[in-house]
Amino acid sequence: MPQPGTPLLGSGRLSRRVVVERDTGATTPDSYGNLVPDYQPFITRWARVEYLGGSEQVVNNQVVAERKHKITLHDDAYTRQITPEMRIRLDGRTLNIVAVDRIPEQQTVVIHTREIVQGAN
Repeated sequence: MPQPGTPLLGSGRLSRRVVVERDTGATTPDSYGNLVPDYQPFITRWARVEYLGGSEQVVNNQVVAERKHKITLHDDAYTRQITPEMRIRLDGRTLNIVAVDRIPEQQTVVIHTREIVQGAN
């Protein structure tokens, strides 16, 4: 049994680099002229990323895939500020935050995400 205050998540298990981004409140036009929220990096951390599964459906004759992930980070003053209004960038992909759970006894923050992929095959 670990000593009190010892993280249960060893750093060797944190093998993926993730960037948590937050909405600046500003908007910028996309390539179609639509205004979209402007996100900027909030923190960058090493994380454990677990793929939880996904599904596909056809919407307007286009395949849309949804992928779910569980991302675990060490608990610190910055990771405690993560909210579902933020998002995660992972390997060039964007994952929307669905829920954030802080687990004090394990000194971790667990983030549940959903990734929508348009035109998936």
